Amino acid sequence: MRTGKSDSSRPFVILASAACLFLLSIAVVSLIFVAASLRQQSEIAAVTAEAEKFLTSAYGAEARVVIENFKAKWLSLNSYKDPSIQSELAIGSYLDYWGLARKGQALYDEPFWLVTKSASVTHVRVFEYSPERFKAVAQVVSSINQLTPQGEFTKSLPPYKSCGIYVFVREDGFWKLVEYFDMTNPRDVQRDWEAAPDEVKQTIGDLPTEAIRDCEDYAPK
Repeated sequence: MRTGKSDSSRPFVILASAACLFLLSIAVVSLIFVAASLRQQSEIAAVTAEAEKFLTSAYGAEARVVIENFKAKWLSLNSYKDPSIQSELAIGSYLDYWGLARKGQALYDEPFWLVTKSASVTHVRVFEYSPERFKAVAQVVSSINQLTPQGEFTKSLPPYKSCGIYVFVREDGFWKLVEYFDMTNPRDVQRDWEAAPDEVKQTIGDLPTEAIRDCEDYAPK
């Protein structure tokens, strides 16, 4: 025998069931969306990795030569003697800020010069490449001598390891550095990137995770 109480509770039971079904369907849709998003991210990562692998295979040798040439000549003895030489290696704000010409006559009043004798790229990964621009991370070992401003040899320093992102542009048929971001010390990368001028960030673009990882692997343990 039915009672009025049970009949009156039926709408609430139906409403509760409908609400549960609605929430369940939202949860299912959300899971589907998350799964699709993760799959898409995985596919993008795979495509990016393949693209980097192709670019490095196709243009890594060229990037290696360009970076070695820059590192060997940028702080060479010839560059100290005639800073205008550096305009053949870099352009823009990098040249203006880091070039030896900025020091003027004070360059010759310094107690010593750290002169690059040679440089060797031990690892390179190319992230972007076009006929007019390329971006790569490179690990470099430099041999450095300490000289007086008169050119007298003082001592040789231990091999110096560096790692960072290089962006070169082609000007008048020659590759010239337009920006560099040092990542030799992985612990400082995030701090230094946040503090970097907007111009540096705009020129370099994204800071690839793979570049950071490459430099972490290269850092002194």
